[in-house]
Amino acid sequence: MHTNRRGWNKSWEDDLRQYDTLALEGAKGVVHPRLHRLPNNTTLTLEMEKAMNYVIDLQSRIRAVALMRLATDDFELKFKSMDSSLREDLILEGFYLACCSSPEIEMSRSWCPEMTIRHLSQNGGKGYLDILMKIVESDPSTSSNQPILFSHSTFDNIYSFENNGDMFIRMQETRCHFISVVVWTIIQKFVSLNTLTS
Repeated sequence: MHTNRRGWNKSWEDDLRQYDTLALEGAKGVVHPRLHRLPNNTTLTLEMEKAMNYVIDLQSRIRAVALMRLATDDFELKFKSMDSSLREDLILEGFYLACCSSPEIEMSRSWCPEMTIRHLSQNGGKGYLDILMKIVESDPSTSSNQPILFSHSTFDNIYSFENNGDMFIRMQETRCHFISVVVWTIIQKFVSLNTLTS
């Protein structure tokens, strides 16, 4: 991971292709092989509550920075007009920094089929900007006490089966945590690069 980021990311993206296969097969009710890594219910409840409070605060910071940059610094236009290889490098760095941010967060990428360089970077970075704008355009009165969750049709179809209610919510929250940290690391890195070059 630290010495070969592209190889590390390729390994992750190869793993995430399982979602494409499962979607084609119409799979539902799958027990993910990493489910056993989740802590027991008591520990999980406490850890997830703490994590979600962090995510609420992080999404608030993302919203504030993004609104300022969108309004005063042409952030969206600059992000879209980046050279595609530079934008891919930026997203790779965002994945790396996110996974370095806390000990267990890397495993959360297992639940995030959209967390690939191709998805976030293609079409002028539309995938990234769509996720960012979901946070930016959320209702502050609601998002001040609960995080903005991110749906994904394949993930939802596979894991939201009848007997998996509580676990599905926890998986959604874990997804939310990882995606929010990635969004934050990318916008921070983008701002720092533009500060250096302006």
